[in-house]
Amino acid sequence: MKSSIVQGIIYQQPLTNEDLGSPSENIASAPVGYPIPTLSDSSTCAQDVANLLALNTNLIRSYAIDPAQERSQCMASLAEANIYVLVDLTAPGYTIDGRNPQWNEGLYNRYTAVIDAMQEFNNTFGFLVGDDIAGSPHEISAFIRAAVRDMKDYIASKGYRNIPVGYAASDNGSSLGIAQYLACGDPSTAVDFLGINNREWCKFDDYDTSGYSAMTSAYSRYPVPTFLAAYGCLSSESGLTEDFSEIAYIYDSNMTTIMSGGLFYGFFSTNESARYGLITTDGHKNLNASNSSWFDSYEYSMARVPSTPFGSSHFSPFPTSCPADAVTSLPPNPVLPPDPVRAASNTTSPRDPQKPGSPPHSSHLSHAIIAGIAVGCILGTSFLVMSSCLVIYRKRRRTAHAEAWSKAELPANGVDKEARGLGPHMLDGTAIAEVEGTQRMLEVEGRSTALEMEGGSTEIFEAPADLSALPELMATE
Repeated sequence: MKSSIVQGIIYQQPLTNEDLGSPSENIASAPVGYPIPTLSDSSTCAQDVANLLALNTNLIRSYAIDPAQERSQCMASLAEANIYVLVDLTAPGYTIDGRNPQWNEGLYNRYTAVIDAMQEFNNTFGFLVGDDIAGSPHEISAFIRAAVRDMKDYIASKGYRNIPVGYAASDNGSSLGIAQYLACGDPSTAVDFLGINNREWCKFDDYDTSGYSAMTSAYSRYPVPTFLAAYGCLSSESGLTEDFSEIAYIYDSNMTTIMSGGLFYGFFSTNESARYGLITTDGHKNLNASNSSWFDSYEYSMARVPSTPFGSSHFSPFPTSCPADAVTSLPPNPVLPPDPVRAASNTTSPRDPQKPGSPPHSSHLSHAIIAGIAVGCILGTSFLVMSSCLVIYRKRRRTAHAEAWSKAELPANGVDKEARGLGPHMLDGTAIAEVEGTQRMLEVEGRSTALEMEGGSTEIFEAPADLSALPELMATE
C-alpha cells in the first residue's frame, strides 16, 4: 500500500511584540480580527509559493491568521501549486489556557470566525483547536475535546464541506494519554487527525537519541491519521542540523507506515532566533527576504523525498478499535463542558465550564417537573374542596376518605413527589430518569467528574468512524 505523505513546512510570518497577548487578559473576549498578515499579502505569497515549490512542499501550517483579512489570491496561488493549508484556530493569547482552562463564547467566536474565513477554499486541509496546551491532562482534556465537538458541530450546522478537525500534541508521556482520550469513543467529539510536535532532533542526534523510535512505537496503533505537526530542533545550544538528517528517517518506510510525514519548523526566521528559519525577512512584508544558510541543505534533503499525490484519494483502513493497552485513566465518553453559545441561550442552568461534569443547579426545574407541580396544585385544590364537603356531611370519615383518595390518585413517582413539596435533591435517580432521561440520572448518580475512570476499567474503546472526508494522508495503490 503506497501512502500519500505530508511534505510540509510551518508558514507563519514573524510576530512583533505588539502582536502578542496574555491568555489571562484576552481569553474571555477574543476578537474576531487579529493583526496577523499570514496568507493575506498576494505579492509576498506569490514569492513564497515559488520557494515552497522548490522545497517540494504539499502542505503548509499557519499558527494564526486574521480572519477579517482577504486571502483569496494567496489561497488560489497555493492551490495552483497543489499546496494545502492547515490552520490553527487559535492566536497568541487566544487559546485554551492550561493554567486556567476555559471554553467560553469568546474563544468560540474566534474559532468559528477562522472557520468561516477558510472553509470556502478547497485547499484548506483542516483545523487545529490547540497546540501543545500545557497543564494537567485531567484538567485540560475535556476542554480540548469540547472545542473539537463544537467546531465539528458548527461545520456541519453551516453546511460546510466536512473539513477535518484535530489537535497538535507534544511528544511526551502525558500527551500520549491525552491523544488516546481525544481519538477514542464518540466520533462526533473525537479528533479526525493528530499532529505531534517533536523538535528534538538536533546536532549529533539519531533515530534513537532523538526519541523518534519511541514515538513511532507509541503511536503504532493509533486509530486516526498522525503526522509530525512540527519537527526540527529548538535546542538553545545546537540550532538546526546542517544536513537535516532527520528527513531521511521521517520519510523512511519504517516511519511512514505509522506517521504520514511532517511539517518542518519553519519557513521564516522567528522572533525567537534567526537560527530556525529558511527565509530571513525584515518584518511582515518580507522586505529584503533572502534564503538563510539552511535553505539549500533543506532543499537538497527534500528533493530526495519522492512526491506522492496529496488530498485526492481515500485513506487506507485504520484499526477499528483502540488497543486494550492504550486504556488510560481518561474516560472514552467524557461529560464535556457545554457549548458556550447554546448555554447562553438556554433557560436551564448550564454546567460550570471550569468544572466538567458538575450537575445543574437544583433551583432550575425542567418543563416536565414544572408541569407536574401545576398538576399537583390542581389536584391539591380539588382535594381541599372535597375535604370541605366531607367535613360538613361526613365528618367522621373525612380522614379515611382523604387517605384513600391520595393513595388512588397520587402514585409515588418523581413528579408527584415534586408536587408534594420535595426538592429535586431528594428525588432518587430512577425517578428523575423517568422525567428527564438517562443523562440527568447519570448526573444525580454521581458522575460529577469527566476525568476519572470508574473502577479502573480496561474496556476497549471504539474508534472514530469513517474519515474518508479528510484530505487523505494515505492513498490507495
